[in-house]
Order: sequence, then C-alpha cells, then structure tokens
Amino acid sequence: EIGNLEISPNPAKDVINIQVLGETHLLGGKLHVFDIFGRNIHTLSMPNSSFHQLDISNYLPGLYFVEFIDNQLKTAKGKFIKIN
Repeated sequence: EIGNLEISPNPAKDVINIQVLGETHLLGGKLHVFDIFGRNIHTLSMPNSSFHQLDISNYLPGLYFVEFIDNQLKTAKGKFIKIN
C-alpha cells in the first residue's frame, strides 16, 4: 500500500474530487469505486494524473470505498459518503 486518497467534499451530493497522494500517480493506474457490499460499481483509468473529478449524482446514498491501483500494483485507498 502506498498511502491514502484525498476525497473532497466528503460527504458529497453530486461530484467528488479525488487526489492520489504520493508519486505513484506518475505511473498511471486504475481507480475503482466499491459499494458497502464490495461490488465494483465504477472503474476508470487515470493515466499519469493525480487528480480526478467523479460524478456521483446517480449513486445511491451510502458509504463507498475507493481504491487506486498503479501500474506496479501499489494501492492507495479512501472512502466517501454519498448524501441526497
């Protein structure tokens, strides 16, 4: 594990900003969003970028977990709460 993700605002209604902390983002990777049951509900590529804005307006209210996995299989994790 390489560290954490900075997610703001948290809790959020419509959009979250996700920042990968550390230098691993320079290698690129994938960002995964999981619901409380561990289901992968969203996956996106983050090539050579440490910042991504994610539209969560269609998500149901609740707790979500986010994991970034770089191209060397190192991870950074975070969580956020979706509200109405």
